[in-house]
Amino acid sequence: MAGDDGPRIKACTVCAVSSGADGYSNRQFRKSDPVCNTCALERADAPPGPPLPKAAKAAKTKLCTGACALALAETSFTKRQWKQGTPRCMRCSAAAPSAAQSGTGKPTLAAAAAAATAVALGDNVSEEPWPFEVDPLDQCETPLLAYQHLAPVLHQLAKALGKAVRDLRIYDPYYCTGASADHLNACGFLSVHHAREDFYEKVASATSSPPT
Repeated sequence: MAGDDGPRIKACTVCAVSSGADGYSNRQFRKSDPVCNTCALERADAPPGPPLPKAAKAAKTKLCTGACALALAETSFTKRQWKQGTPRCMRCSAAAPSAAQSGTGKPTLAAAAAAATAVALGDNVSEEPWPFEVDPLDQCETPLLAYQHLAPVLHQLAKALGKAVRDLRIYDPYYCTGASADHLNACGFLSVHHAREDFYEKVASATSSPPT
């Protein structure tokens, strides 16, 4: 009958081969999850693995002081504008000269942005009675932020149609306070038909298309 002082056997936690103390270093043999000498040597000879990827840094943004008023990454600005305390993105910088037209009847981006701000503050909400019956559910004003989110889609539409952004014709039949035109103008869309007229009557009379 074997005594308790016989050779002890342990299984390597890597290769699962059982061996006595001579198959391990003294330190490994004392552990509850030992690694045999053979596996330890193989680990030492193995080439180092690739370094762990560093955590991606959050992209730094700055608020454009132009008409879009969006928080944009550095790639949206010129190097000179990015260094400024009040940067203006490349899109707003490019749109400003073409939008500042005189004698065309179209507002400049600066004027449009000021008008949109006035509407947001409630400074120019019309209190005139409606010349036709209105549905209160049609009087929900779309905020400027929603048009800023929509602007990239409209930019792509203008590109697909071969039009300049300022010449893309947009028809918004629900007048409410008239802010939609100001918001769209502030985003660079200057050909907007947004009149205080009865859209449903025009549909019924087949004259709902905006004027050319």
